[in-house]
Amino acid sequence: MSVSGPAGAFTDRTVEIGYFRRLLDPADDLQVLVFFGGPLIGKSALLVHLSDLVQRRLMVDLTDPTYNRSDDDPALRLLEVLADQIERQAGRPLSRYRHQRSVRPKAERLPRISVRSRVIALFGGRIERSPLSIVVGSNEFLFHVRRLRRERMTQAFSADLAELRLPETCVFFDVAERMSRFDGPVPRETREPDAGDWGGFRLSGHWLSTDLLRCLLLADVKVVFAGQGDVALPREVRALHAAVEPWRSGDTAAFLSSRRLGPVDIRQVAATSQGIPGWAAALADLVQGSGRPLRIEDLEERTPEGIWTGLLSEHIPVRLRQAIYAAAVPRRIVHDELLRTLLEVLAEESGAPTAGRVGRSMSDAELQRTRDALRSLSFVQRSPSGDATGEPAWYVHSMIRGSVLNHLRGQPAWDALHRAAAEYFARTGSFDAELYHRFACNDFQRSDEWLARLDAAYRGGDIQEALLLVDAVLAPEQRGGLRRHRPALLQAGYQYGADLARIQGRIDDAHRFASSAQSMARLRADHRALGRSLLETATRTMRHGSLRDAEDLLNEARESLERSGDPAEEIPWYRRLGELATARGDLAAAKAAFDRCLTLVDEGLGLGYAVHGLGAVELIAGDLAEAGRRLGQARDIFEASGNIYARALGERTHGELASLRGERRAAERRFGTALAMYPQTDVLGRAATSRARAELHLRYQERRSAHELSGPVLDDFRRKDLPLGVADTLRLRACIAVEEGRLADAAAELDEAFLIYTQAGCPLGAARAEAVRGRVALASGEPAEAGTVFQTAGEKLDALGATLDGSLVLRWLAAARTASGHPQEAEQILRTALARHTAAGLPVESADTLCDLVEARLRRRETAQARRLLTRAARLCEQADYAVGLRRVEGLRDTI
Repeated sequence: MSVSGPAGAFTDRTVEIGYFRRLLDPADDLQVLVFFGGPLIGKSALLVHLSDLVQRRLMVDLTDPTYNRSDDDPALRLLEVLADQIERQAGRPLSRYRHQRSVRPKAERLPRISVRSRVIALFGGRIERSPLSIVVGSNEFLFHVRRLRRERMTQAFSADLAELRLPETCVFFDVAERMSRFDGPVPRETREPDAGDWGGFRLSGHWLSTDLLRCLLLADVKVVFAGQGDVALPREVRALHAAVEPWRSGDTAAFLSSRRLGPVDIRQVAATSQGIPGWAAALADLVQGSGRPLRIEDLEERTPEGIWTGLLSEHIPVRLRQAIYAAAVPRRIVHDELLRTLLEVLAEESGAPTAGRVGRSMSDAELQRTRDALRSLSFVQRSPSGDATGEPAWYVHSMIRGSVLNHLRGQPAWDALHRAAAEYFARTGSFDAELYHRFACNDFQRSDEWLARLDAAYRGGDIQEALLLVDAVLAPEQRGGLRRHRPALLQAGYQYGADLARIQGRIDDAHRFASSAQSMARLRADHRALGRSLLETATRTMRHGSLRDAEDLLNEARESLERSGDPAEEIPWYRRLGELATARGDLAAAKAAFDRCLTLVDEGLGLGYAVHGLGAVELIAGDLAEAGRRLGQARDIFEASGNIYARALGERTHGELASLRGERRAAERRFGTALAMYPQTDVLGRAATSRARAELHLRYQERRSAHELSGPVLDDFRRKDLPLGVADTLRLRACIAVEEGRLADAAAELDEAFLIYTQAGCPLGAARAEAVRGRVALASGEPAEAGTVFQTAGEKLDALGATLDGSLVLRWLAAARTASGHPQEAEQILRTALARHTAAGLPVESADTLCDLVEARLRRRETAQARRLLTRAARLCEQADYAVGLRRVEGLRDTI
């Protein structure tokens, strides 16, 4: 790869340049480089510098508004930008991608229908059968169409890139913390590709850091990410992660000297900037712009933001200062017309004769000169992808912008500027930007519409749209005004922000937003809002394995909800109580809680969750018939609601039910549908579904695939600090290890799982883990000890009402009794287990138990009874498509 420029051309970034050279060196075998660091540390400037070291580069700023329009999928817009540049560099079209690009869906509008129907989405004559049901007013049809189109476009893009070799091309992604916005309105179906299909990559994380990254790496493209936090990548990617550090004092002085600052200014700027490149460059701009030295009084403010109000007044000429003020009002400027509009308003409000020249009478040439003067400042930054999209977006850095907004707030120009910006965005069709500026000037006329759109986006799974709308109220500069003038609006933003952050796996943000929502509710004595927020916190706490803490939060939430005086608020509380009791294994309490829900709710999602909870309890209890009835009712309610998360939950649980019933193909189909619905960043939902798939494979004694499926699941649960998920997966992997003869691994995994269950207060999980410990003892040649462990675990499971788990233990208890020299007792236990399996409708477990009984009969040479039992076992194996079981049956027949 051709590289130009001296290694030290960029002040004190020789380390980072060295990392980049390693990325370019074929002998190093690196594929991806990730830079992360705080604000103003110079990440964007570093990317620009590194891009100059390569001949072929593609720059992408993930905050560019080109990708933030709510009327289209941002991922498709990004694909188009990348495709255009790759085609220019490769000198050939991406034929498959262009073909799919030209094929437009024939169904662009939701049909007005009065009954539910199956959806058929048409793409260029090929029919895709959707698993969705549609009701009047639902947007899910359009979401699913967009999901299918994204999937097709990504596959076509990948197929084209697989035929290219672009080793001299590097793609730079700036502001990597925004990649979650590209995850799409409804996620695509997840596949487990063979190594030859996608280079062996596994699917986890965000669309951009998995699917798109995989496409680029297939063509030998190098990728660089830069953001405030590290980027989680698939394990197979060969990546280097590096923190961008502040300058050393000598390097700061060298930089300032290169800007021709005097010795006094160099000392003062270096001391104030503390090695932060952006801060040093911005202060240098001020000194050079005014020609006046900095005074110590200018730099005595406690915070950098506070320094800027005085610095701009003292060191920036009036016209340029007003241009900075105007440019700082919107979060980003894409078109010059917005800047012209804001300059006009500021001129009218100021009444200054010189300002009048920069208003509407300004010529295009003068507007361009003003814009160029702004963009020459180090703290006015351009989106790297601006040139690629044809829309040169640029913005004032958040630190300086915050100071400007604080200075303008309360002045007459504040309301006028925001009203003008709101009117501009209303004309251009950017609802979230319009509402941001309306709320900033205390215009809440459309606040109900904002809340309705936000709720619709959240419930419909349009995460990208929901995030944009939440940002309209949760932007840091917005919160103070809303807290004073419309606290309920800010509180709603915090609550939805917490929900969205939890779904995306941003646990720290979820906790911070939920805490803010609770604090506001307490200050406002809003018992209903406080109760809801505490319920959200209890849910998050429960999923993170702190069941005792979750119980305390639920009790506090109930007190607040009771004070609200609204009986309807009891519905979600009883639902969470039932979920907590289910997690613990207290099935009687869970059933009582969900039954109480049913008495309080008549329709909607509340009814669906209550019925689903009862079905999940019956599933653990082993009553598959009642579980199927309940879960079927819940699934119908979830589908009618259009709520993607509820529907995904319904599909996943139906998959678990089908797995127990021996309906393997149906189970795989249900799990695939659930994975297609869960957002890629909903780690809990996706990992739970993948673990259920692994359990299905283990039930059918496909140990290798079960082990391969469970590995990434365990990694995901650990990465997101979900201990109960970790424990359940460790228990599953221990079962696999026992069957593979890896007893030391099984014992270690069980020790960790048992500790988690004990600390979390989960007796059901502990009893299940204890049963697997019995299997380790049995496989280790200690049948007496195993029998004792099985007996204790079975009693605990039966006492908890987990009849299904208790019946499964019986088969292993019989094996322990046989190995201990008690065959008659073992056969009696097997008959009991068979009766329970048959009554529950478990064909795989029944077939295995029948084969165990056949072996007992053969030991007594009762061949006639053995044949009859084998006939029953064969029918069950054929019914359940249980290939391993059929081979065992045939093997036993051969011995007769």
